[in-house]
Formats: sequence, structure tokens, C-alpha cells
Amino acid sequence: MANLLIKISIAAIALLAILFQIYLKEAIWLGFGINRTIQPLSSFPYQCRKIVHHRLEACEDMYLSQSTRQLFLACSDPIARKQWQPNVGYRNISGRSQRDAIVALDIDKPVDNGFEFRALRTPVFEGTAGDGLVNLAGFSGAEQANGVIDLFLVNLRPSVDADGKLADQYVHGGNATIEHFVTGPDATQMNHIRTYSHAGILTPNRVAALDDKTFYISNDHGPHKFGWLQFPNGLVIEDSILYLPDSITGRLYIYRILPNRDLVKVDEVNLGYGVDNASVDENGDIWIAAFPIGVEIFKAYDDPYNAHPPSTVLRVRKVKGERHFTVYRCLRTKVVDMNYPWSSI
Repeated sequence: MANLLIKISIAAIALLAILFQIYLKEAIWLGFGINRTIQPLSSFPYQCRKIVHHRLEACEDMYLSQSTRQLFLACSDPIARKQWQPNVGYRNISGRSQRDAIVALDIDKPVDNGFEFRALRTPVFEGTAGDGLVNLAGFSGAEQANGVIDLFLVNLRPSVDADGKLADQYVHGGNATIEHFVTGPDATQMNHIRTYSHAGILTPNRVAALDDKTFYISNDHGPHKFGWLQFPNGLVIEDSILYLPDSITGRLYIYRILPNRDLVKVDEVNLGYGVDNASVDENGDIWIAAFPIGVEIFKAYDDPYNAHPPSTVLRVRKVKGERHFTVYRCLRTKVVDMNYPWSSI
């Protein structure tokens, strides 16, 4: 009997070790920043300006219009974040933000040590139950040849009942939608075009749109997550390639968009950090916000004005004609092998 118990114990330990290696090791290493050295910004040759204003708080995402040189930001109320964010279980409708807005600033027109900025008005947008509000997460933009800028916003709106009144959010959960707005140069307002609602739009983190208004979303929680991803985050599209960071695994997944709009996985890159949103610049470099100690970001929910979780920025740069690319964190570089030449994507 004792021998049987020993064998069962050994088998159980072996099974747990295997499960740890497959499912938990990366999350724990990235979440707690094991064996990671945190360096202050002063260690790097950068000059940064910190712009502080209540209108620029809790800005989850941003989009740069290259043609108009406007930077658009999706900003919110940091205190309300822990009250109303239904995709992660915060469903106190009474604490819902009343001041979420897309804020625009002109990056080529600095004023003193900052910029002039304006919160864009939404004059014809009804919101939920006629309140005119949006509750923002990620968003993306697309520029048209005629100067019109399409903005596609994740709106974490509350659920309503058959009479159009607010429902019990703890029972029904949120009712996330994608909102399509248009604006233009020197933007002061954005006009609402359409609301997209679908059973598959459940816990959207970010939306990425193509020129023909086709868009993709990354559901970050629940059964509608993207494939086997653990926490799909701020996806981005460039030249028919979709880049999708996963916060838990610290990987960047790369997909080719087919003519019928299906996706084919091309590769994945181990970035070694808990990652957030990704963006692509005019040179084709991919910039990704990252967190050296992932669990520290939860402190910002509890004390947004005093918690300062460490963060960094990764740049993924293609190596032309080679079977690898480089991932930079400030000045340190590492080369990651690829299964395919980048040019074949």
C-alpha cells in the first residue's frame, strides 16, 4: 500500500511539473518579473516630458494621423476604471465614468512644455439609454484620400432591458459594441456613423480596421477569446499582416490576412515581457508597450494617482532578407529566430 501511495505521489508531482512548464511558468515569470533588473529612465539617453492634465488621464490607447499630424487618445477617469470595466468583472454602473472622450492634440504645435488639446464632441451620438456617453478601451483609425479619418472605438457600454432602460449589470453583464465615427483635420468633434453589435463582440480590448471598413477585434476574456491565446491584447494591422500581442505569454502572434478575410498564422515571437498594445510606424517597425513586472499594474487600479508600475517599450524591427528580426528594449538587443523569412509573410 505504501509503495502504491509513493508511486501515485510521484506521478502527481510529475504531472504538476509538466502542467507548470506548459501553462504556468511563463505567466509566473512574466507576472512577477523573476530575474529581471529594473532600470530608471535616467539610465537611458532619452529626454522625456511628462504632460499632466485631468483630461489626459487613463488614456488606454492612441492613434497618430500621419496626414493631419493629430494624435488621438482614448481617455477616461482613473477612479471609475475599477468601478465600471465589465470585460474584467467591474460592473458597478453607479461608478461608471462620465467623462470618457477621444482627445486630440497637434504634435507639431507644442505650447510651452506641452500641447493644446481638445476633447472631441459627439453631437449626434445617443450613447446608452440616451445618456450620450462612451466608455472607451482600445481604438484604431484609418485615413481616407479625401482627408476623412475613420475612428473605430471599443465602447464598453452597459446592458439595457427591452424597454431601453439600464438592466442589472451583475446579472446581464456589459453590452460591448464597436462605434464608427468620422472626423478630419483640426478635429473638434467626431460624427457617429454606425454601431456594430454582435454576439462575438463580448470582451473587446482593441479594434483594428482595414481600408474597406472590415475590422478585427481581440476579446481578452471569456469563451470568445482568439483561439488558444490567454490574454489577447491590442492588435494592429499593417500591409495585410495582423500583429497580436498576448499579455500572459509575452508573445507576439503574426497572421496573414487572406483575400476572404480569414487569418493564417505565420509565426510567433517570444518578447519576454507582459505586453499591451502594439503599433506600427511608417518604417514598418512594431512598437509595443510592455510591463517588466506584470502584477504591479494592478496597484494602479487601487491607487491610480500614486502607484507607478514599471513599464517599458519594445521595438520589433524586421531584418531584411534574413530569417530573424530584432527586438529592442531601449538599448539592449536580442535576436529571435523565425520559421520563415520575414519577406515571405
